[in-house]
Amino acid sequence: FTSEDKGQKRMAFLKRQLPSWVSVALFGLSLSILCLLVFPISTYYDTDHEIPPITTTHSAGWSRDSVIVYNTFKFFAWGLALFILVLPTCLGKLGLVTELLGGHIWAPLAKLTYGAYLIHMLYPQALLTSTDATTFYYHTSHTLGMWLVFTVGSYFWAAILWLVVECPAGNLQKMVMTSIMRPPVKRKLTDAQPLNNASKIIRSPRAFNAAANNNL
Repeated sequence: FTSEDKGQKRMAFLKRQLPSWVSVALFGLSLSILCLLVFPISTYYDTDHEIPPITTTHSAGWSRDSVIVYNTFKFFAWGLALFILVLPTCLGKLGLVTELLGGHIWAPLAKLTYGAYLIHMLYPQALLTSTDATTFYYHTSHTLGMWLVFTVGSYFWAAILWLVVECPAGNLQKMVMTSIMRPPVKRKLTDAQPLNNASKIIRSPRAFNAAANNNL
């Protein structure tokens, strides 16, 4: 057996053995981990200072050790939560979640996500530099408003780059790779070709005389 066959057998075994309540529990655990990573950050700005902190390690509501522990394990915990979320859907469980995550509405965003990822650091810097509206302290409403502007703007410019650069380049790559990987076309003889050759032979005087001599 190949490694692919072994993997398929293991997935089929897990699909048969994994109860539905375990899938629901894993889904709840995944959401809990994601919420614990996102929402407790607000307590970081719980400080007695008049001006909230603008750095990640000083003058904050968290101690330095707490900040180090959070920054060390947050990426691992985020990946683990996504793994726990996706695993039941790969096993054919959580049909509603699978339909929601696999909906056609996510297709346009999926095509623009990489472009938005490349732009989302350059666009805010350009916008803040051109407007000169940088704040020197934290304010929740202002931060959420700027987040909305940065997100929508990043996807807007990502859509333009996808239409102008990424989509045409992808089509050109597909055409080139198709022409390279396409097997050579073998010419097939049709039913009309032998008849045409036979008619040419019969119409030829030399072939006609040779056929007549053979009959004699």
